[in-house]
Amino acid sequence: MYVSYDGTGVPMRKEETQGRKGKQPDGSSATQELKLGCVFTSSCFDKDGNPLRDPESTTYVASFNPVAEFTPILSNEAKLRGIDEALKKVVLGDGAKWIWNNADFHFPEAVQILDYFHAKEHLTKLSRIIRSNEYRSRNLFEKWSKWLDDNRVLDIVKDARKKICCKGHRRKVGEREIKYLETNCKRMMYGAFKKEGYFIGSGVIEAGCKTVVGKRTKQSGMFWQVKGAQNILNIRCAILGNTYDKFWEYRNRTETARLAS
Repeated sequence: MYVSYDGTGVPMRKEETQGRKGKQPDGSSATQELKLGCVFTSSCFDKDGNPLRDPESTTYVASFNPVAEFTPILSNEAKLRGIDEALKKVVLGDGAKWIWNNADFHFPEAVQILDYFHAKEHLTKLSRIIRSNEYRSRNLFEKWSKWLDDNRVLDIVKDARKKICCKGHRRKVGEREIKYLETNCKRMMYGAFKKEGYFIGSGVIEAGCKTVVGKRTKQSGMFWQVKGAQNILNIRCAILGNTYDKFWEYRNRTETARLAS
């Protein structure tokens, strides 16, 4: 069973973003971050030995709440799906610290895998910092990519430290990229992960950010209040996760209980 989660911005009405720092030219924010999580299973492989996601096994949860309130919701979804009985448990994500900090707490038995394509992006950046010449940086990237596939992340770190000799901003960026690889080395053992038959890409949750969230809340001219967007996305998650009937059963029960009290 796989658990994966990420954040994505949803366009908000002005009253919802007042006082929030953002990426607008004046420093303000036009969006609010939504956390999206998914749970899915894999029990078979294609003819080349690559893992396949089980049909209709993906369920979603979405929340504008802070991370500390979102991750228990995702953890509860995983428990409802039977993660405690799963033979193998995996958390997939990018390099964001909040993902791994919460994985340690809520999914302590899970294997943590950093998205392979995010890792490659960092290798590209580091190789270009160390070798400004395009041809030489490409050769360095290709060498390191082979090492990455052979579980040799720490060898990449050592090699990069030997080669980095730039100064100023480039040096600072290079050191940061090296630290990223060093910090996440156990999550980047892709040769071992492939041998175990694991997914190594977080494409399911990244696609979810587009299909679950983007297609419904990021169309031209859309600006939301948090409450309205949350209600819509709850329904959206239920539809795409094939839990629509259960969602409304739960809503009816909770509303009945509220009225009775």
